[in-house]
Amino acid sequence: MEFDKRNVSRTYLLLSHDALLQGEIVIAAYYTIAIKTLNFTPAVSKRMIKDIDGFSKEADSVSAVLIGQLGKDAVHGVGLHGADVLSSAVDLAYEIRAIAGSRIVFLECEPAEKLLDFYNANGFVQLQNNQSTGLTQMVRFL
Repeated sequence: MEFDKRNVSRTYLLLSHDALLQGEIVIAAYYTIAIKTLNFTPAVSKRMIKDIDGFSKEADSVSAVLIGQLGKDAVHGVGLHGADVLSSAVDLAYEIRAIAGSRIVFLECEPAEKLLDFYNANGFVQLQNNQSTGLTQMVRFL
């Protein structure tokens, strides 16, 4: 909420359809969207940097759409797949691209095989590890 108040990011809520039919508002899933600078480490190939930047293979960073805080409620999110939540976030990234321009959307996750497989299956590729957090940064071209 603090990031929302400071205009750093926006959090989107996906509501339970069944609860809405009952006149209740129940959060089934959520994600956060922000515009953030993605700094490249030396591990990223010059070719990948040029593909992401769209111009220079010497770029050291780009502005991009960040998907953060992606989650689903274990009880109220039943029937809602993680891919559906991620798809909603990526759809919003496309809208942002249309308005403000962006070549990629990225996220950071624990380097756990299950998570990496999930994001790979949904169009993301591993880019690098965030040197300060140890999280894996994954990108998807828009």
